[in-house]
Parts: sequence; C-alpha cells; structure tokens
Amino acid sequence: MTDSPARSTEVGIIAPDRPEGGLFRDAETICWALSGIRGLSSSVIKVRENLYTKDYAACTNETLELVHPSNCARLPVKLTMTDWLAKLDCVVILEALNPSLLDLVFRSPKTKRILYIPNLEWATLDPYADDTKPWIKQLRSYGQRVVCVARSESIQRRLAENGITSDLLRWSIPDAVRTRDHSLRRPAHPIRVLYNAGNHGFRDRRGSDIVANALGQWPHSFPKLKVFIKSNEPHSALDAVPSRANLEIKSSRGFLQSRDKIMELYDKADVVLYPSRFEGFGLGLLEALHRGCYVLATRGDPMQDMLDPASLRIDAKLTGHVRLAPSYEPNPASLIDALGKIACNPELLRSQQSGHLKSRQEDFCDNLLRLVRHG
Repeated sequence: MTDSPARSTEVGIIAPDRPEGGLFRDAETICWALSGIRGLSSSVIKVRENLYTKDYAACTNETLELVHPSNCARLPVKLTMTDWLAKLDCVVILEALNPSLLDLVFRSPKTKRILYIPNLEWATLDPYADDTKPWIKQLRSYGQRVVCVARSESIQRRLAENGITSDLLRWSIPDAVRTRDHSLRRPAHPIRVLYNAGNHGFRDRRGSDIVANALGQWPHSFPKLKVFIKSNEPHSALDAVPSRANLEIKSSRGFLQSRDKIMELYDKADVVLYPSRFEGFGLGLLEALHRGCYVLATRGDPMQDMLDPASLRIDAKLTGHVRLAPSYEPNPASLIDALGKIACNPELLRSQQSGHLKSRQEDFCDNLLRLVRHG
C-alpha cells in the first residue's frame, strides 16, 4: 500500500470504556489499519458505557481522555467531546447509533465524514426484542450524512432489504497470520480441541448446547479427543458431559481479560469449535484462524466467509434473522462427522490454508483508508 497524499486527515473513533470488549478491539483494529499513513492520524475516545448507550449530550463538556489503542494507555491530552470533535475530519461510530451523539457530530464545523459500523446493535436496542424498525427508521433519517459500513455481505444484504445502502468492508484484525507445522504432531497423540464458550451468548448463540450434544454422542469407536472448555458462566448441558476412555474433558471458568492468555489457549489447541447460531462478525473465529488453528465453524454467513474454501464446516439450517445477522441451527451430527474426520486423519489439519487471511488484511486497510478519505 503506497503513502497517501500529504494533506492531513484527523480520524476519531468512539468506543465504550471497556478495553476487554469487542467494540474496543474494533477501535484498535481501525487505528492499526490507519497507522503509518503519511498525513493521517487517528485517536480513540473511551466513553463511559452508560453515556455510550444513552446520553452523549451529558458528556459535551465533560473532560474525556484520549487513549493509545494498542495498550489502552492514557495519553497526556485531555479534551471535552466538543473540542475533540472540532479537530476531526472523520468520525467512526461503532455499534451505538445514538441521536445525541449524532447531533454533536452534525454541529461540528470541521467533520466531513461520519462512518457508522453496525454489528448486532445490542448497545442501542432492547436485547430481548428483535424489532429493528425504530433503529432502521432512525438510520434512514440521516440520509447521506452518515455512511453506513457493513462488515460482511450478509449484513449488507440485510441492510439493503431495509432500503439502506452501505459500503462493504470485510473486517480483519491486526494479528499476524501464523502457520502451524502440524507435521510435527506425533500420530498417536489425541487431537486437542478448544471450545471457548464465553458467556454462551444471547439465545445460546455460541452453540454450547450443540457442543454438549456432539460430545455426549462421541462414538466409542472414534479416536480419543482432548477437549478444553473455557467459559465464563455455567451451562447445565455442557457441564454434564462426562469424560470417558476416548474423550478427556477439562474445563476452566472465569473471565480472561488478558489477550495473551486467550492466545495461549489457541496455541494449545489443534481444532477450535465455533458452532455459532448467529454472528455480527465473529472476532474469536478470526483470532483462532490467525493463530494457526483449524476452525470448525457453522456453514453460514458471516462465519464461513472467513474460512478457507476447502475447510470442513458444520452443516446448519437457516432459521431466520436476529437483528442484522442470519440465524442458523447447527447440526450436532455434522459436528461429530467433521471432528471425527480430523481425529481419524490428522493430516487434514494441514489442509486449511491461510493465504486468504493476509490478502483480507490488505484489502481491509486499503478500503478503510478509502472510506475515511472519501466516504
């Protein structure tokens, strides 16, 4: 990617004050993609979460702190929201389509472009309701003043169905793309499987019940698996699956704030299970792929969009939509079949390619730069 013209462009990203969360990870990714571009600088404002989702007007004159996104360190500069917005050519808003925020941005004399990147809109919609009509109506009301950016083709299609034009920006992450040398594995060693359940997700969207069903039916004739389950909360079906001769299950409960600790989990796994029912993007899936893991994910969008075309997938039935995302019901039998193929033939671990992840990174950086420069 070549240097851009020398004209200065100031980009600001607004993220909730929760560095361990996915939206702050997105802010980090945007800053990474724009770093090193001559004539362009970016900064992040961390807004207290109650203000992030409710009343931006309340922080108009509140002193906010810029942060360095790579390590969440506070920078020495302190500004009010109004002063910060007055410096920016482009404002990037993640998830929360907040009217009071947009009013502040619209009043800013310098800001020329507003990029809004929707996900599943947990931040601004009732998490127990599927009705997106008020949100869609609000987004339409801004017209061309707000550029809507879709992370995946499935979200772009869903927006188009509601009369909203969006720019497609296939999301990536800053992590280096690693290639595992699976030829070093000794054939007699069991396949190591990781399932990172997190909080299991709204409507069990992580598929913990699917994993429990598949492991509970793991055939006695299949090779042994060593399964590690990481979760933040208990799950009755998952917790009830017992170990046996050809299935060793270990688990750990508790929230991991350190990204290094999460990467350690990936490094100890050959296969990562990702049987999601729906995703706005799928950050954990992409992190595992970049770490060189073989990922068994749901055959559906946007999950399969990130996989090597030759990768095994978990068959699933399309059941509708949850917010902007297609919703699926993964088939536990398909998960058993795919995992069984790898357990019986570990050479399959070497078949998953990673070249597309590097080109995805490059395309992401180029397209994001185009959007912040020209909208």
